[in-house]
Amino acid sequence: MSRLTVLLVGLLLVVTGCGTENDSEGVDQSSDQSASQTPSQTPSQTPGQSSGESSLSGSWVVTAMEQDGQPRDLAPGTTVTFEFTDERVTVATGCNGLFGTYRYADGTLRIYGLGGTMMGCGGPRMEQEAWLSEQLVKSIKVEPEDGLRLTTDEAAFVLEEAPKVEDTTLAGTTWKLDSLIDGQTVSSVPQGTTASLTLTSDGTLQVDTGCNTGGGSVKVGTATLRVGPLMTTKMACVDPARQQVEAAFTKVLNGTVGYTVEADRLTLTKGDSGLGFTVK
Repeated sequence: MSRLTVLLVGLLLVVTGCGTENDSEGVDQSSDQSASQTPSQTPSQTPGQSSGESSLSGSWVVTAMEQDGQPRDLAPGTTVTFEFTDERVTVATGCNGLFGTYRYADGTLRIYGLGGTMMGCGGPRMEQEAWLSEQLVKSIKVEPEDGLRLTTDEAAFVLEEAPKVEDTTLAGTTWKLDSLIDGQTVSSVPQGTTASLTLTSDGTLQVDTGCNTGGGSVKVGTATLRVGPLMTTKMACVDPARQQVEAAFTKVLNGTVGYTVEADRLTLTKGDSGLGFTVK
């Protein structure tokens, strides 16, 4: 009986020792596995520019274009520009504005989610925009050379840094409406419709909706306007385009309105609606 007790105790000690050894190895293996996985994690591909790249940020003007190795003229009366911020790129095509996010790394530029305004342009302007849109969704090689040279498999663009333009003073300027904002969609003002607004230094807002005229009080803050009730004429407009623009004015110019002034552009926003202006 005594021998049996000794044997059982010895066997229990062996089993316990084995269990402790396995548990210790399990912890070490888990730690090693975690350490080995960390370096292999893929970095997130966030929009914008990789560290170590020469900067794209800023405004650029296209001074020359090539198609299949041959010079391609800009459409008459147009200027093509690129503007890069930390995450977004905007391209003025000479017809509409195109915009999207971008990724710039290892000398290669990729533009994602390309969209734009929807103003109809005829002839050479529309052809130029269609061609630009086709090139901008491709892989683009970037070469800094007295500016930038952007190259796709069939096109090239020579860019120079745009001259700096001081922000226009908000008050005392007449701003001409050129775009309507509805959520993520930016559309041009219907053809033949002219609308504008002016903020005076004494706190008055004067508006011309393209249908009626009038005004109201306004208080200017750092990034917001506080617009009092607008009092306007009551002329009925049967033109659907003018009705659309006036409705947009009425919707946005009411209460607290966000605003930004960049160079010669003013943007007003309220919720997901907005109005875009340029200096008249």
